[in-house]
Parts: sequence; C-alpha cells; structure tokens
Amino acid sequence: MSNPIRAHPFQGVARLLEFVVIMRSQSVSPVSLVGIVVAVGLGVLLAHPGGIRAAVQDLREYGTLQDRLDSNSEFSHLLQVQATAVNNRIQIKDAIIDELILGRATLAEAILRFKVLNHETPSALSILEMRYPNLSEEERAARSVLDFVALREMSYRDRDAVMARLQAEYKQHFDQNHAIVH
Repeated sequence: MSNPIRAHPFQGVARLLEFVVIMRSQSVSPVSLVGIVVAVGLGVLLAHPGGIRAAVQDLREYGTLQDRLDSNSEFSHLLQVQATAVNNRIQIKDAIIDELILGRATLAEAILRFKVLNHETPSALSILEMRYPNLSEEERAARSVLDFVALREMSYRDRDAVMARLQAEYKQHFDQNHAIVH
C-alpha cells in the first residue's frame, strides 16, 4: 500500500490540520498540541519525496502557482463579463432588428438605437470605422443595421419587401439617390 502523504505533499498538511482540529476538540493542552503538530509536521516534511528541501521548494512553488491560478481566474472572470456584455448587446440589436423587420420601428429609430449601443463599446466603433472607412458615423450605423437585417433568415419575397422598404427609408434619411448594395 502506498504512503498517502507521498501521493501529494499537501495531503499530509491537510490531514495534519484535521488532526489538530480533532485533538483541540478533545481538550488536549495547547503545549501538547504544539508538540504533536511539530512532530507530525516534521514527519510530513521528511516523508516528502526529495526530503525537506524539496518540500520547502514545493511550498514556495505552491504559492507562486496559487498566485497564477488566482490571476488566471480573475482574467477568466473578466473575459466572461466582457463576453456577457457583447452577447447582451447582440440580443438588444436583434430585438431592434425584429421591430424594424416587423415595421414597428423605422430605420431612423434603429440607427439611433444602434449608435447608442455602439458608443457603449469603443471597439464596436473602431470595427465600424474599419468596415466603412469613408462614411459618417450615422451612415456606419445604418449599414450595421442593414447588415443585421441581411443576416436574418426570411423568404426571398419577405427579404425583397423589407429591403425595398429600408432602401426607401435610407434614401429619405440620407437624401441619397443610390441603392444599398448587399
């Protein structure tokens, strides 16, 4: 049977702490308890593969590894928060597009709401600037709205009707005489 302390250097420490709690609850004197802890602690260190130096090194590395783990956990949490925020913005934009497609909102209203959402995230503005470099912020938001509409699944007839309506609203909003290309 293998020595359970050798399985992992900190299993022995955990068992030592359990032992201390049990002994303390049985009214062992503090001096006796300290003696037992020191003796068992030395036993754990001596039982460690590689001896005391290796055990001390493992304890030092454990602290470093724990710091890294904590740092990675914080970073992971930050990424999760950002992913949730992006997902929430996409859901809001999808709801705006639903209203637009159903005719419950105008293109101008959808553009305004997209602009507000885009301003909450500087990276979104940067992406739109790269995608539409020669357009105004208003036109970029309009194109973003139209891109969302174009990605929606709908019949060709419905798509043609929606896009014709939105093209007319786009022309009226921007006073332009050219068609929207998708």
